[in-house]
Amino acid sequence: MLESLELDRIPFLPDPSLESIFLSEQLKEAERRLLFAAASKTISLLIGEPGAGKTTVLRHVASKLTAQGY
Repeated sequence: MLESLELDRIPFLPDPSLESIFLSEQLKEAERRLLFAAASKTISLLIGEPGAGKTTVLRHVASKLTAQGY
């Protein structure tokens, strides 16, 4: 089925792989702020409209924190 549609993976999965996410300026800014909050041991709040990508940003940042020993 994927070959007939000329796709190499199923698009729009509810849980995308972190390698395939688009690193927009908004995502990079949220990442910087969340990493700063983690480094300074403060609380941070991430808010946004449904479907804005909050969970994806948190998964992306969590993968970086895990690599840094958090």
